[in-house]
Amino acid sequence: MMEKAKQCLECGSKEVGQGQFKDYAVMRPVGKLFSLGSPVIADVCLNCGLVLNLRVQQPYKFKKKV
Repeated sequence: MMEKAKQCLECGSKEVGQGQFKDYAVMRPVGKLFSLGSPVIADVCLNCGLVLNLRVQQPYKFKKKV
């Protein structure tokens, strides 16, 4: 599947890079006290610096066990 081209809503630039929160900046699932969570990846406009979106690298860690 081809990824949709990303464009900055602030300045219109299509130059988008990625960054990652490091060290203790992880997202942890609500209600899972002992989960190590997942790193967070950000798409960032390389022209004006606007963060376009955030997503966890390991979404499976947020699924509820049945």
